[in-house]
Amino acid sequence: MGNLVNQLNIHLDNIELWKEFKIPIETCKHQNDAGMIGALYHWKRREGLVP
Repeated sequence: MGNLVNQLNIHLDNIELWKEFKIPIETCKHQNDAGMIGALYHWKRREGLVP
């Protein structure tokens, strides 16, 4: 997962506005997919794909 964070930081550093509010990019504490699953569920509900 560290490689992904490094790649994100490299790309973000190339964005001029990023330099104004740069914050640390870190992996989640438990390094699981709970946030991604929650985001997917939210999107599916918003799109009417789940009741």
